[in-house]
Amino acid sequence: MTPRRAILLFLAGLLLPGGWHVVNTSGPLPDTPRYRELSTIQRPDSTYAELVLVYLGSSGCAASNAAFLPAVVAQLQERLAMEASKRGMVFTSIGVAKDASVRAGLDHLDRTASFDEIAVGGSWRNVAIQRYVFGKVPGRPATPQLVLLERRVSGATARVEDVDVLLRKVGSATIRRWSEGPGDRVPAG
Repeated sequence: MTPRRAILLFLAGLLLPGGWHVVNTSGPLPDTPRYRELSTIQRPDSTYAELVLVYLGSSGCAASNAAFLPAVVAQLQERLAMEASKRGMVFTSIGVAKDASVRAGLDHLDRTASFDEIAVGGSWRNVAIQRYVFGKVPGRPATPQLVLLERRVSGATARVEDVDVLLRKVGSATIRRWSEGPGDRVPAG
């Protein structure tokens, strides 16, 4: 790790809630987490609809580490991306790890799937968990879970203007049953 990177991580740790975990990891953080390139997604200049799949998991949760779960999440991401495209929507996949350790969270998400965005560290205080479990999109505090959202985004400012929860699936068995069901994964909203 370069001295400049260490200083930047230290400063980020001071400024971000729960960010001290960033500087508390052992060894350097991976330079390129395995997630899809956002540059491949076309974002129009006007307001557009976005279909969002949020995965919440944890390295310390047995159900989040079920052997079948990575294949199921990857399959759902592909199917939802195709359905979003058919509906003229943008698809985004977000990975959230409910781990106190940033390193453990990154490793867990890397083993689970590829994501467009990730949020790790802070345990239940993680900003994404605060939003998708305790905040504007409330749900059961449990892992693993998938939350499917539709949101309206202003293309000019990238501001999220409206969020609707389409469904929430909690537990690895429930997630697998949803993935194996017939037809569209997106409920009529």
